[in-house]
Amino acid sequence: NALIASLAVLLVIGAAAYLLAKNFVAPITAMNAAARRFAKGERGIRLAEAHRDDEFGELATQFNAMVEESDRQEKIQQGIRRNIVHDLKTPVTVIKGMGETLTFPEMAEDPTWRDEMVRAIVEQSDRLLDDLKDILQPIDTNYRPDVEEFDLSLLIERVVKSEKHTSRAADHLLVIEGTEAPVMIQGDRRKLRRVYENLLSNAIKYSPGTGKRVIVSLQKREGDEVAISFQDEGLGMDAEQLRSVLGSGGRIESHAQMGIEGTGFGLDSVQTVLRAHGGTLEAISQPNQGSTFTAVLPIRITAATTKSPRQ
Repeated sequence: NALIASLAVLLVIGAAAYLLAKNFVAPITAMNAAARRFAKGERGIRLAEAHRDDEFGELATQFNAMVEESDRQEKIQQGIRRNIVHDLKTPVTVIKGMGETLTFPEMAEDPTWRDEMVRAIVEQSDRLLDDLKDILQPIDTNYRPDVEEFDLSLLIERVVKSEKHTSRAADHLLVIEGTEAPVMIQGDRRKLRRVYENLLSNAIKYSPGTGKRVIVSLQKREGDEVAISFQDEGLGMDAEQLRSVLGSGGRIESHAQMGIEGTGFGLDSVQTVLRAHGGTLEAISQPNQGSTFTAVLPIRITAATTKSPRQ
């Protein structure tokens, strides 16, 4: 009887130890391991103990929430870094191209041309600070345009003229259509300029080769809308690739493998800015025949999309 009683006691103690290990030691060990992994910079960590209906479950839920917020902040920072590289590349490239133009012997013979180049460099340099400020405030669904009235024809001509000074456009023929007369619209001029710069640089980058044309055309549409189209003679995309690019702003793998620079972030920002103006981005494309991206905007922006006085 004493032996049986001793065995029974041992079984009870063993069961208690097992339950203790399962319900207390194991979750503490798992949480400690997860915390160590998180401290080393590992992302995507989640604790399965969050389903428990006790203090360990509450602690695991809070840990998971902390990790999710950390992951979200990291994605925001990655977006800012990508945006800095993508959106500052154009003005920096333009400044470099204009600076190289100033070294041409013809500049000494044409003071007017030289002075124009210097003014353009100063203008582009001033833009860098404004662009950096915009980039540090990422464009998201909460973005509201800072509206002013401006001449869209003049803006498009300046965008194309600046692009002509970049090395990527050296072997391309840039054509402007429909900007002969002023077209006054309301919108966020700085953000819209970036939209057009992105679409134009994409048209050039995805048209590798020499002598390719890129046509930039401005057209008024019925219903007080204006459309700026960027037509290239480049690589083009099939229907599935086009849906992917417009849907996620990502890049096509085959294009990336060709060494074409870019992050895919620019096109995503383009659509966000256009939607905030009450506009849309239209696109048609055929493989090996080129693409046409068209930014459509209302001439008069509605009050619902603009910043409030407190903003």
